This record gives sequence, C-alpha cells and structure tokens, in this order.
Amino acid sequence: MSPVDSSRISPGSPSKLIYFGIFLTAMSTLLLEFTLTRVLSVSLWYHFAFMIISVALLGFGISGVILFRSKSIGKIPTGRLLSILGTIYGFSVIACFILIGKVPFDPFSLMTDSMQFVYLPIYYLLITIPFLFAGLIISVILTRFKSNVSKLYFADLVGAGLACVAFVIVIPALGGSGGIVAAAAIGFLAAILFGYESNKAISLIALVFFFCHSFSDRCREPASNKGHGK
Repeated sequence: MSPVDSSRISPGSPSKLIYFGIFLTAMSTLLLEFTLTRVLSVSLWYHFAFMIISVALLGFGISGVILFRSKSIGKIPTGRLLSILGTIYGFSVIACFILIGKVPFDPFSLMTDSMQFVYLPIYYLLITIPFLFAGLIISVILTRFKSNVSKLYFADLVGAGLACVAFVIVIPALGGSGGIVAAAAIGFLAAILFGYESNKAISLIALVFFFCHSFSDRCREPASNKGHGK
C-alpha cells in the first residue's frame, strides 16, 4: 500500500469532528505564524521576522516528504494518528517558543562572533518543528479523505481566515506570548476532537495539556537583541 494512499484504513466520509479539527488546526497554525512574526519583529529585526513565512513553508514541505516516504504512518488508524499529531503539535508550539528564547542569537554580532552562524539555523529549525506537525495533520486528512477534499479545504480556509480575526483580538489582549499559548490551546483542542471517537487516552492527555496551557502563566517572549552588538 502506498504511504499516502491510506483510504483503506479510514473508509467513508470524514466525521464532523474531522472538519472541526482541520478548521482548528489551520486557525492555530496561522495564528502561530502571525504571532511569531510579531514577536520576532520586536526581539530581532523585521527582515528576520519575515523569514517565518519561509520557515512555515519549509515545515509544510518536510511534512509532505515524511508522509510520502513513511510506510508506518500509513498503517496507523486516522483518529489515533491525528490525535497523536495534534497533541505533539500543541506541545511543540510551547516547547519551541521557550527554546528559541534560550538560543543566544544576536544579529548584530554576526560579523564578530562566528557562533552566530550556528545559532541562526538552530533558531529557525526550532521554529520549523510546529509547522512540520501542522502540515502532517492537514496532509493526512486531505490524503485519507480525497473524495471530500473540497469541503475539507473549505474548512481549512475558514479556519485560516478566522485566525486573522483572532490575531487582532488576542495580541492586544494577551501579547505575543499569550498568542503563542492561544495557538497551542487551539491545537490541543483539535487533538481532543480528533481522538474523541477512536483514542480516548490520547484525547485525555491533550485535554490535560489544553487546560494546563490555557490557565498557565504566559510564556516569556525572547529578549530583544536589537542594539546589543553596539
């Protein structure tokens, strides 16, 4: 069986939970992308922030390659796979945001500190990880329910569109770190919906993470490195 031809594992039409799940995943992913652009434009310079678009596309591209090449992914039932990926995605949003704050990347020191050329790719590779898992979620759904791809894509686009509205509301109210937590919480909620019918254990884990991050203190934004090299 082809790695991407997984319809035999999940025959029939997607449930409403799948539609809501892809809607929430797209919403979370775009909110994450917008928020990271805002945060990095403050902590670094704006031209480094604009690389978020390329990093997101890189993550999506890698996810497609993984899905195509991996035979083991094609053998996992849809609900179980999506709930696992959704939980990992939500966790990676928080973890990677915390980790980039630990990377001592300073653009002003690029010409004086050779280690900055090591920190730079590490910085952006960490940011790539959540987009990789988001891409896997959406790719799995679209490849396993090919006959309903138009409706699923519509749900995806609606979620992405509402992320723009959410960004305008969330950032003034919660700040950049609050936007990251919101994106993670939405991702965990999607994982709960994916696993509700087929994988209660993973769904419960996602539910625990959802509540923990929804009511936890906001993540600390990366410190601004503007002017530190002067």
